[in-house]
Amino acid sequence: MKKRESKGKFLNPKNLLIGFVVIIIFLLILNYFYPLLNIINQNDGAGELYQLFPVEPIPLGGSPEYNDKDILKCSVKIIIECPNDGVSKISGTIIDTRDGFGLISTVGHAFRDHIDTGNSGELKDGCKIKIDPQWDNNENTIPGKLRHCNLNDDVGFVSIPLPPGAQKCPLASKDFEYKVGMKLIKAGCPEGHACTIRTVSITHINRYLGQPNIEISPAQKEGESGGGVFDENGNLVCIMYASDYEDNEGLCTPLSGIMDNLKACGLDKIIGVK
Repeated sequence: MKKRESKGKFLNPKNLLIGFVVIIIFLLILNYFYPLLNIINQNDGAGELYQLFPVEPIPLGGSPEYNDKDILKCSVKIIIECPNDGVSKISGTIIDTRDGFGLISTVGHAFRDHIDTGNSGELKDGCKIKIDPQWDNNENTIPGKLRHCNLNDDVGFVSIPLPPGAQKCPLASKDFEYKVGMKLIKAGCPEGHACTIRTVSITHINRYLGQPNIEISPAQKEGESGGGVFDENGNLVCIMYASDYEDNEGLCTPLSGIMDNLKACGLDKIIGVK
């Protein structure tokens, strides 16, 4: 009888409620600190992006409430530093965010001289990627990690621990239709300076052989390569990668090339590419 009474006291509603509250508090603490521990445990500071996230894909298409300031909050300057190869500065766009990390789209050619082997090779020893967020005025940078580099398509992806104030500019729908004369918005860091936002127009579609290409005018300046071109809703529709200064036109990689590379590195299911 004494054992039954002891068991009954232990299982009374008050004790059960206390135990339940303790478990909830423990889970909340674990949920808060786990992403931080994951960042700290990575030597490059960028974490193992998307390997621990069993989440549902996010639909493409973005939000109709974006404006120029929102585009600035997803735009970054990418600084590549290597001991024997100097410093390169390009631009990029945060296209996805989750669990404290962000994925940046950019060009591939800027990493050509800084990787060991192949299109998806690791950076050479001593090389570092620094990300300079363009939505604040300070010069603090955060570490980035190269996740994918395709020199043929000229597309690259970099992951970062997400800085305060960042937001994503998601890919436009795969059904987005490019039209000559269409007005778009480009964002990039000309000559390594602060990001500028400017209206551009589509001048040609797939005029060159090879990979799909979109031409815009005016042309992007040096340092703007890797920067995003957006529709009126702030959705990314292509990535700037080269310029024809004689005709004042810039070449861009359209959605098909971006999505193909997301699939190639296994990120298509995470951010909703179909």
